[in-house]
Amino acid sequence: MFSPTRTALEQFDNQHDFERMAADILNSLGYKNVELIAPRGGSDSGKDITFTTDDGRNGLACVTLRKDIDAKFKEDFYKRRAGEFSIYILFCTAHLTASKKLKFRQYCLHTLQAEFVSKDIETLRSLLDTTMRPIKEKYLHISSDNAYISEKLNLSICLRQESPPNPYGQRDSDTTLLAFSIRNAGSVPSYISSTGLEVIIDGENRTVIYEISRRSFPTNQYLKEEEPLLPGQCHTYLVDARGLSAQLQAGGENIVLKEAYVEDEIGNKYSTVISSDLTTWLLGFPPGKKYPYSLF
Repeated sequence: MFSPTRTALEQFDNQHDFERMAADILNSLGYKNVELIAPRGGSDSGKDITFTTDDGRNGLACVTLRKDIDAKFKEDFYKRRAGEFSIYILFCTAHLTASKKLKFRQYCLHTLQAEFVSKDIETLRSLLDTTMRPIKEKYLHISSDNAYISEKLNLSICLRQESPPNPYGQRDSDTTLLAFSIRNAGSVPSYISSTGLEVIIDGENRTVIYEISRRSFPTNQYLKEEEPLLPGQCHTYLVDARGLSAQLQAGGENIVLKEAYVEDEIGNKYSTVISSDLTTWLLGFPPGKKYPYSLF
């Protein structure tokens, strides 16, 4: 599922502010005597933040935005001596696998005789989205309400008639495809879960859904997982208009096409009205024929 908090952490590029945020998190978690060693830069000898626990043990937090976590771990942790600190906490925006956490934990336990705690990107996201929302607002500039999300997420959809390509890559003159062109006009990546049509058939509201991504909770488990639609990107999904027309006309006699929509994987819907010309074209195919279903 798309997370604005995780995306903001991935894009975090200020090491000093990241250290300040880590210090605030430590204070919120109840650690004592939290001290930033070099909050404005300069040599810190591999020590970013020191602290003490409730039971008086001394601890060291190492904070990094680097992605080469193995190299960073060696640079900071290999400088430490056995018994120097009782607990080490690693703050990072990388995703630590279970095997990597185990490797770091075993090094701290057997070599440094200390406890190891990881605060990787998923752990930070969980903290910031739940008990530490003020810290999220302060450092990631994400409001607790939906204003940020609506600002940053903005998909648009455009419908048009399209012709299938012939074996030579050229478009045939016969338009038999309905193109759903979806553009990401927001400022963060967005995963698309489905496109569809809202229609009224014989006075009954109906929805025709074309599922795209399996990232959330799809009904079709065989759909492939797609990459996110990046800001400024446009992607077009082609539906066989003849099969769609037959499906609609099989539902009843009086058909009103209300709107087309695209839905992202966190449930936001973005819609557009269906023009009369497009409606006339779509419902003009023979209703009785059986056409193969296709969604590209």
